[in-house]
Amino acid sequence: MLKVETFTGADSSSYGSSGVGNSGPIRSVINRVMPTQQNYWIPTGTNLGATHNLESLGGNPIGIMNQPSNVDSRTYTRSYVANSYLPLAGTNLYVMDSTRVAKINFIPQYG
Repeated sequence: MLKVETFTGADSSSYGSSGVGNSGPIRSVINRVMPTQQNYWIPTGTNLGATHNLESLGGNPIGIMNQPSNVDSRTYTRSYVANSYLPLAGTNLYVMDSTRVAKINFIPQYG
């Protein structure tokens, strides 16, 4: 995800800095509004001996943690390929919605 996302909230009380990108078109955030039951999730887990892991996306997924969502923190709307990458493609891309591919002919370029 390093090259495709812009992670909001690195180096905060919600997350560290490992394994997150800062210049991609897809926006990611750990939700700032937590449901009541989630307020007890990390304290309960750590009281039971689990490690609070603020660097889980950096390759060590062991412990208890919150995970990010692909949400734009500026608008709190979903951030995904259709609204992040497609506008970057410009006129060089034609999207055919509701289309099924029947066959792909691969032609070798180098013999």
